[in-house]
Amino acid sequence: MVSGNMSYLDLILDPKETGGAIPRYGDAQAKVVYNFNENNKLTFLEVLSIDQINLDYENALKTKLTNVFGRTDGVTNVAGLNWQYLWGKSGYSNTSLSHTYFGYKRDYSETKSKNHLFANNSHEKTIKLRNVNYYKVDDNNNFEFGFETKYNFSNFDVLYEAWEDHYGNTTPRLYVDNKINSVKSGIFAQHRMKISERLKLEYGGRIDYFQFNDHITFHQDYLWLMK
Repeated sequence: MVSGNMSYLDLILDPKETGGAIPRYGDAQAKVVYNFNENNKLTFLEVLSIDQINLDYENALKTKLTNVFGRTDGVTNVAGLNWQYLWGKSGYSNTSLSHTYFGYKRDYSETKSKNHLFANNSHEKTIKLRNVNYYKVDDNNNFEFGFETKYNFSNFDVLYEAWEDHYGNTTPRLYVDNKINSVKSGIFAQHRMKISERLKLEYGGRIDYFQFNDHITFHQDYLWLMK
């Protein structure tokens, strides 16, 4: 299954109404499902989004709604593969591997002077592996447990040019070029127990490790459900 969309706001909007900029949005999705047999199913999913705002110099001069001109481009993409395995009547598991991408590209200048103001050429990427298992002991007890690990590798490339406000105060030039690579991993488990027809109890816990700050967290919770 494949689908896509694209906006054409430039056909119905006047640039004067939007400060000289006409946004354009587009997206695409794809999904493929393959059954190896009655116990194994593989699913591939792809989602792409593209955003664009172009405020050119000529349109910026004609409007009083803005004093800058430039362009913004953004890309978001998620692709993942999931394997569902049926153990039998007692349970099943889902194991997924995914990649997420956020890309930013922005470049703006002042209209009156044409002085460069700001640029952002950054991206964030994450690879995630997750496994969730569901096991039914009997009609009154079932368990959910698993693990997940994420690897984040991002590059922040941002430039703020020096500028002076209306009172003569000067802000110095700032350039950020920072790369971050880190891992976050966790394990979790939950027990759902039916005590009676009207009373149920859910309790569980989770342990996470953050490589970035070398920190371990533990969270536990419980919930009473009454009809």
